[in-house]
Amino acid sequence: MKAFSLFLVAALVATPARAEGWTRYCNARFGQCADIPPNYRSDPPPENGDGLVFRDGAGMSITVSAMNNALNDTVASQRQSAIELEAAPTYQAQAPNWFVISGVKGDIVFYVKSFVTKSTISDLWIEYPAARKADYDAVVVRVAKSFTPAR
Repeated sequence: MKAFSLFLVAALVATPARAEGWTRYCNARFGQCADIPPNYRSDPPPENGDGLVFRDGAGMSITVSAMNNALNDTVASQRQSAIELEAAPTYQAQAPNWFVISGVKGDIVFYVKSFVTKSTISDLWIEYPAARKADYDAVVVRVAKSFTPAR
């Protein structure tokens, strides 16, 4: 797992995946955005318009969402909630207004990045089969680098 964490850190500073066919998804309600790979399809939008889930049909899901920070959550409280949902991460990073956790839960790799402000919480959740890690590394890097929070 330590090797995975070091690779992911190195990958996040590497050159992003090729740009051909990628689209930029920006949520109309909150304004959070991320680049989405070609041929990924979105699930039906939720009634509240908080974001979308995109899937490639081969096991990867990319969720780009946001919500009002009605409970005055902090970066630390949101990070703890994400850890409780995903299991013990093998990589964690935190700054004053965001955090990242990633690791493996069962046979699924997860990557979570959240921006927390007084008014909104913007989330990027990526999951994919651990067996396909090499296939998805460049996708994770590109999407994670492109993710911007709600306005």
